[in-house]
Amino acid sequence: MAMSQMSPAQQRILDYWWMLELFSPQPLPKLTPRSTRPEDRQVVAWTSDAPLPWDSLPEPRPMGNTPREWRHTVYLGVYKVEDTYEVMHWVFADDPDAYDERPGGRSACAGVLVGHDGKLIGDTATLSSCLWAVGRLLHPGPRDPSWMSGFEAAQESFVEALDELGGRRLEQESSHEVPRLGEAYLNDILRAAHAGAGVQGRKDLATHQIVIESRVVAVRSHDSVSDMDFLNSFYLQDLGTVRQAAAAAAEPPYWST
Repeated sequence: MAMSQMSPAQQRILDYWWMLELFSPQPLPKLTPRSTRPEDRQVVAWTSDAPLPWDSLPEPRPMGNTPREWRHTVYLGVYKVEDTYEVMHWVFADDPDAYDERPGGRSACAGVLVGHDGKLIGDTATLSSCLWAVGRLLHPGPRDPSWMSGFEAAQESFVEALDELGGRRLEQESSHEVPRLGEAYLNDILRAAHAGAGVQGRKDLATHQIVIESRVVAVRSHDSVSDMDFLNSFYLQDLGTVRQAAAAAAEPPYWST
């Protein structure tokens, strides 16, 4: 069923909701202390002087007759969510009568899923909507009516950029095997994420910090991995679908004059 055309007031409400969700990232999981870390899960702040989890974690024991393996969520470019509000307060005029409780916690510029073999899993790469929106606040800025539009295209471009990175690495290594992730490859992905979000040069937001969450899961095909967004608002994808439908309903029929 086609969507009926929205009133201007309804469109403003939808746009405002979309903006709120753009700036509502999911928090990163807390680091697990080494002394109390369970054997089937760990969250570490990875640095280049430490081995990567897929190179160092022991093979997990099966659960009964079910073989298990490690699966890793890599958060690249970890930043403080509070720092995004500094940009918003700089761009938008402050309301002295408003109570401003800034959210705490950390999020990341991008996230990828990595298998037990150290290889990227499918098209699971995710770009931060929050940092992308901050980048759009800086350029072209909120005076441009299209500043909130285009995140879906930026996400697709980020996935394509990672595919190109993988292709170049295959050529460099003269191999037909999917390349494993190492320090240099992670840094390439991080640079692509900063570029995709449009925050290059912002030292407070374009960080080089990496957090890796590793979990033991039952062995299964990578094709069955959920495409759930583990970085951005749970409502963002559905809201994007509604906005696209609303935009289509607002367009006049092609035969109209």
